[in-house]
Amino acid sequence: MFSIFHFFADLVDKRAPFLSVEKLEHFPFDGEMLSFKKKGAFPDMALRVNSKDLGDPLLCGGELIELKDSKKGYKVASFNSTIPSGVKSIETILSQTLRKQMEKRGDDMLSLPQRQVYYLIRGRHPAAGTKVCLVHGSFFKTIETETLCTRVRKIGAIVVKDGVAACAGGGRYALGGSWVGGFEGGGSAGSGG
Repeated sequence: MFSIFHFFADLVDKRAPFLSVEKLEHFPFDGEMLSFKKKGAFPDMALRVNSKDLGDPLLCGGELIELKDSKKGYKVASFNSTIPSGVKSIETILSQTLRKQMEKRGDDMLSLPQRQVYYLIRGRHPAAGTKVCLVHGSFFKTIETETLCTRVRKIGAIVVKDGVAACAGGGRYALGGSWVGGFEGGGSAGSGG
């Protein structure tokens, strides 16, 4: 099975490396669950599709996962490669290379054209410890994409600072920065909740 629930269960079972790996992309993710894994442009990885469960939105798999890593606190890094949302069209975000990788893993890319989006976020604070959360992309979407783009075109500029987009025309829009769910660890792999 390759659903986001199985992915999260695997993360919880292997949570110790969250405290030690320098970069989140070096975490020992279960390669059998992944359709592809790369770093750079959105998304960083995708879960394989469960072709026999395509009718069940909870178990169909195919979720897109973006990694966000913070070394000095719990703030979410900027969303510079894509506007966050809960669902993305697979056709609009994958390169030819990634499509070939997915097909090589046995995934029919077009069998699930709309994919759920999740962000795996790790924050590290020297005094408070490490926190890891798996957050659905809809959590970060505080304004419709079309509305944001229209407003940016009208005013011609947008500046993002501390998780807030401030438009030259005076509007301010929260872009995220809070934690939802997940687990945390302090000084040892066994701590946390």
